[in-house]
Amino acid sequence: MMKSTLLLCLISFGSSAFADEYLHPPTLPGDPRLQQNANSPSWLNAVGRLEVESSDGTTTRASASLVGVAGAKSADTVTAARHTASAWGSDDSSGKYKMYFIITKNDGAVIKREVQKIVMDSRSSADTTRDWAVLKLKHPISAQQVTPLIYDDLGLFDEFNFDDPHTFASMSGYSGDSATTHGNGGKILTYHQNCRLFGKDLDGFGSWCYSYQGSSGGPVVVTTRVKGVEKHYFVSNITGGRRHDSATWQSAQHNEDYDKAILSSLGVE
Repeated sequence: MMKSTLLLCLISFGSSAFADEYLHPPTLPGDPRLQQNANSPSWLNAVGRLEVESSDGTTTRASASLVGVAGAKSADTVTAARHTASAWGSDDSSGKYKMYFIITKNDGAVIKREVQKIVMDSRSSADTTRDWAVLKLKHPISAQQVTPLIYDDLGLFDEFNFDDPHTFASMSGYSGDSATTHGNGGKILTYHQNCRLFGKDLDGFGSWCYSYQGSSGGPVVVTTRVKGVEKHYFVSNITGGRRHDSATWQSAQHNEDYDKAILSSLGVE
């Protein structure tokens, strides 16, 4: 059984030369994460990467997720970390600097969309101590191409002791750990399936899930069955990182302002 340990804020990776400038932490022994592959769970297709052009000429990269409403024909809402999105150099109206959301699907197909705007982030709300952002794509992604993670307030995030074997949590992102069998310096999307969420603290919620720098903004997903059909729900994004090598403790966030921003972008009252 893993020892309890505390983690601090996670930093997203990247400049255009992130391979040289980003410190890739060692992969922990026994890390259970898997690399994305053709047999990965279907929800992983909705996890992507932000590429953010800044006015200083650098490009910041981090994890992000496509979220939507169950049954919708397309989705154009992306959740991410504020500290990544805020590096965007297009606060002016010139449109010179771009932000892109890029998905590499389990079958290797790549989908790229330009971000139109930041709907809201924790800097522009009263929630200045958190690290979230809700983005709107310039052009939606068809549900035939990618089924988005479902956003619905079912209270799933609070059910951290799942008794139903069909209900479990997972965490995913472009972790920058060094092992080629895992994050490979942030080049490969990895995921920890069936990890444990636990109680609330001052910074949000916690989880016994493995991830590293670079996964910031990636999703916490709860898989469950609704009327016998397996569903994958976005419940939060990653906002914490590891401190010690004896165990991992990842924090995640879910609060009223974040909830309102996502629902507003989805057009849900």
